[in-house]
Amino acid sequence: MGRGAPLKLGVSLAIGVLLVPACTGSEVDPTVARPASTTPLAEPESGLSTDQTGASRATTPARSTIEREPLDIDALRPLDAAISLGQFREAEGLARALEAATEPDERLQQRLRAIEVYQAQMDTAIPWHGTVAHLFTHSLIFHAEDAFDGDPQEPGYQENMLTATEFERIIEAMYEGGWILVDIHDLFNERADGTLVATPLMVPPGRKPFVLSIDDVSYYDYMTGNGFAERLDIDSDLNVATVFRQDDDSETWSLDGDVVPVLDQFIWKHPEFSLLGAKGILALTGYEGILGYDVSRDQVDEPDFAERQAKARQVADRLHELGWQFASHSYTHHGDMRDRTMSFSRFQFDAENWRKEVGSYVGETDLYISPYGYHMSDNDSFYRFLVEDEGFNVYCPISDGTTIVMNADNMVSERRSLDGYALLHYGDALRPYFDVAAIWDESRGRSYPVRLNGHPSQSG
Repeated sequence: MGRGAPLKLGVSLAIGVLLVPACTGSEVDPTVARPASTTPLAEPESGLSTDQTGASRATTPARSTIEREPLDIDALRPLDAAISLGQFREAEGLARALEAATEPDERLQQRLRAIEVYQAQMDTAIPWHGTVAHLFTHSLIFHAEDAFDGDPQEPGYQENMLTATEFERIIEAMYEGGWILVDIHDLFNERADGTLVATPLMVPPGRKPFVLSIDDVSYYDYMTGNGFAERLDIDSDLNVATVFRQDDDSETWSLDGDVVPVLDQFIWKHPEFSLLGAKGILALTGYEGILGYDVSRDQVDEPDFAERQAKARQVADRLHELGWQFASHSYTHHGDMRDRTMSFSRFQFDAENWRKEVGSYVGETDLYISPYGYHMSDNDSFYRFLVEDEGFNVYCPISDGTTIVMNADNMVSERRSLDGYALLHYGDALRPYFDVAAIWDESRGRSYPVRLNGHPSQSG
């Protein structure tokens, strides 16, 4: 089961370390650990250093001991990159070499457990003959009291967002229900002539595959002070964490503040929830930057612009190493796209801006997630531009979340939303994935309504 995603900038840089011969468990990198001083054996008694012929007799040197050093956290980067590329034998070699040379470390053990699970998945996988679900959500509300505070923005947050608590409950329920996260690129192969062909998806017995995408991972200005993270950043353990700005302008870091750190930590704990290390798809716009760093061109005169650029690249590279993928969500996310009133030249300009600006940070992608979820036909001139000129193989509108259409040179993967509106109005449709009543977060300010004839009722 190869991974068909385009080569990522961050992964390609990190994985370069793997071009040296792989270490075995008995080899120790001298930059990681060095032999401690040893005490020589005692000199032999007089007359025992030679045999009866007078020939010298070799003495056996003492076995050296290895002084184990603390794990250098940066040594995990090429290991994570190898896992994300499905290079599990290379990853295991790196991990075992580190294990032999360093003090016991839970972070390394997490990776060894994941490698073992993914190798077992390859050995036991069987063809999947059903549909492959595609679910999506947005950035998560972490401080519900700031989002659901009665201001004019609350109705939008109630409808369009999940809380972090709800997302945690969802993935726990889906894990317990036998779902497994898969890479959308494992659903097709691209031939040399540019045509696509569906490929059989192989999954472990008893598991049901789904794709996950997250829209608008930019942390827009309108979200400030409303319960959302300010940005993504890399913590001292190389986790991609959420950073929150407090009222006194101080910062707090968290691993449960948005989809990326929540899912990363869950998969370290339950690698069986991911097929061969698959993560989600981060759909980015560009008009207010990416990942919480405003690197849009109108910010170029700001004194910290170069620092923002560097941080955005670092975070994007780390996300690649951890198995996340990026998609274009258009540059402007303009309503004219949904209404189909945008001119063709403006549409071209938007796509080219994304590729030149956002793509310079996250690398190439063949995934396009339509803003507002609007649909286009395969022969639409706008659609043909995306496929033929911009190189997008996969187009993702919003629908029931279970329909995949294979066209000659592209694939359509329709998505189902996970948000407050869906929880209230589409509980029956979401039942294959989880019980809405069980994941509902009462910090929304109300209990989940009693359902009458399949529809929510506020009377209860």
